[in-house]
Amino acid sequence: MQALRKAVARAGLLPAVTRSMTTHAQLAVDSAKPKGSMVDTIGVYTMVPLAIGVFIYDVFIQPEDEFEGEVPPYPYMRIRTRSEFPWGPDGLFEIHKHVASS
Repeated sequence: MQALRKAVARAGLLPAVTRSMTTHAQLAVDSAKPKGSMVDTIGVYTMVPLAIGVFIYDVFIQPEDEFEGEVPPYPYMRIRTRSEFPWGPDGLFEIHKHVASS
């Protein structure tokens, strides 16, 4: 079979096919190439500053207003089926000043 391939290649009927091997040098050349496209670069350079700007606006420039209304007692949310809990008579998250107590 190899002899037939060589004869056909010598006659010029088929182009010579060579195997391409990946070498360590070829891997080093490929790793030096930039990964990603122009769209990725533009996305990073536009979205990162935008995200930082939104964060700064949300945290420092526009803080949330304090709640000034009266919180209804919501007795249906304070149903206690046991007489005692390890954390006491209030719920675990009812120490906040805005949470209604009964």
